[in-house]
Amino acid sequence: MAMEKLEGLGWISILNVDFNPRVLYVSDSLLFILGWTPEEMVGNPILDYIHPKENEKARALIIHAIMHDSVAALTYLTMRHKNGHEVVVVSSYNCVYDRVICSGSVAVPGQKARLRSLTASEFVPVTDIPRARYQAMRWGKPIHGDPLPAAMAMLKNPPPLPQMEKRTCLLVNRFTRDSTIYHCTNDVYLNIDEVCDHSFFHYVHPDDDEKVREIINSAKSWNRHGDSATDGGFEYCVFRLFPNGRPLITTPPRPVRSNKRRRSRSPPDGRKRGGGGAAATSSSTAQATIDKKPPRGVSPEPQPDVATPECLTVEGVFSAASDGLIIVLREVNGEPVPPVTL
Repeated sequence: MAMEKLEGLGWISILNVDFNPRVLYVSDSLLFILGWTPEEMVGNPILDYIHPKENEKARALIIHAIMHDSVAALTYLTMRHKNGHEVVVVSSYNCVYDRVICSGSVAVPGQKARLRSLTASEFVPVTDIPRARYQAMRWGKPIHGDPLPAAMAMLKNPPPLPQMEKRTCLLVNRFTRDSTIYHCTNDVYLNIDEVCDHSFFHYVHPDDDEKVREIINSAKSWNRHGDSATDGGFEYCVFRLFPNGRPLITTPPRPVRSNKRRRSRSPPDGRKRGGGGAAATSSSTAQATIDKKPPRGVSPEPQPDVATPECLTVEGVFSAASDGLIIVLREVNGEPVPPVTL
């Protein structure tokens, strides 16, 4: 496939959390970019597909990412095509509790690459690239430092795996209007057996619906390549999430009107004007019954409680590839620290 066509493609992969992680899932666009089918890659160590000259630095990157619980991060590395040649790839990586979620596409230098680096929480290239063509700079220096030297020192004696922050990741169909979920990585916030084929917005608080839709549309479109859907940068949003889905909105039944003609209201004392006898007595008795209050010390009969649905405040990191939308969620108590920008 021609290079200009490849620029519009990006695959998604899921790895286990390990210093030699294996591929658990990979989407179809991998075939067009690297020549491997998903079936050929699943189950194998991801390091088997990194160019041998970069294997050591790639191992250091994995150690760094896991030890720092990295999310919304970018790297550039050289991967092996099935036909034997090399492909320089830009890859995002997100540590999500017991999984690492990645996306990959052909690296293309230029303005869009530099803008993409601005939205990343960290930028750790493995391939020796000309940074000025791929990364936003500030007075000749990159915004993000290089953590690889410290990670390289841990290669001979890797530390034990750390306790990872509780996060979950949703893979969403980017071509559906309501962002249909097709994969959930764990049960941390949502029921993994129930979310698939539901709209992502089924779990978003209605008051946050508009801003979340805006964020998703931005993640899908800001770095489009011509008319093709491609991977772009990261978008961040804090919103409220219903773990069990939006509650059903119920309204009390409307009172039923009597077909009989309404009579004039009774006076406060319960008697009708100009009336008397049994009718007045009956009316007075009924009114007394209505006005009767429970005796002191006796509580009125309790009304059934309406359960308040569980609602969490979460931070979402949104990024897109041609094969889907990646949404990483974690619970927060307030507004997160924004990513580094110029």
